[in-house]
Amino acid sequence: MTKEQRFYVIKQLAPILTPKEIQEEYGINYNSIYHYCDKYGIPKYREYQNHLKQDFEQEYNGLIEDIKADKKRKVEAYLNETHG
Repeated sequence: MTKEQRFYVIKQLAPILTPKEIQEEYGINYNSIYHYCDKYGIPKYREYQNHLKQDFEQEYNGLIEDIKADKKRKVEAYLNETHG
């Protein structure tokens, strides 16, 4: 594998595959993965997974708040229609 190919594989996969998976599938050792990540600012697996999890939790919490607000509006509308 050329340097360019190694860089491309690491750039694409380091954030989403563990170093072990990359090593097993592409034969790139841990040291090379960490070297390229550090040198070129490529997110490492754990840090990227934490970032994704935080983003997902924020989106999830926003969705829950939207659902709550919608349900409350529906209840208020129903109570206003049936009041009396």
